[in-house]
Amino acid sequence: MHASNPPPLPAARAGWWQRHWRWAAPVLVLAVLLFLAAGIATFAFGVMATMKSSGAYRQAMDLARADPELGDALGRPVSAAWYLSGSIHNENGRSRATLGIPLEGPRGHADLQVEGTGRDGAWTFQVLEARIDADGRVIDLRRDAGATVTADGTRRKSGANRKGD
Repeated sequence: MHASNPPPLPAARAGWWQRHWRWAAPVLVLAVLLFLAAGIATFAFGVMATMKSSGAYRQAMDLARADPELGDALGRPVSAAWYLSGSIHNENGRSRATLGIPLEGPRGHADLQVEGTGRDGAWTFQVLEARIDADGRVIDLRRDAGATVTADGTRRKSGANRKGD
């Protein structure tokens, strides 16, 4: 009998990554990008939620919703968009806020500009103006020559703090 050579060994099978990299690499990159986007969105919504829970935002929105001229211009109900811009600084019991709040109603849109200082839950607004998008008209929501709005939403005179006074 003849000595025969043993059959050749099967080739070693390629690893998982070598067999699937063409679809796995894009999926991995997409997963990382989605994770980063989710983190950024969570941070942004957290910051906005914090700003929307501030006394300056809540009191400015209460005054905007209650203002008859703004309600006539935008229609009722007047509500805020989901986003806003600005800053709120707190230091030693005193607060300072500068906010830009987009407003909307059934008949139009406006931008509410808020600048105010607060202490112990009472806010004095140096600027509280809504600019109507349709005609550019500016409505000053501080009609009574400057008012301090307390934590419970009541107004009390705080002297003249309007622009130009």
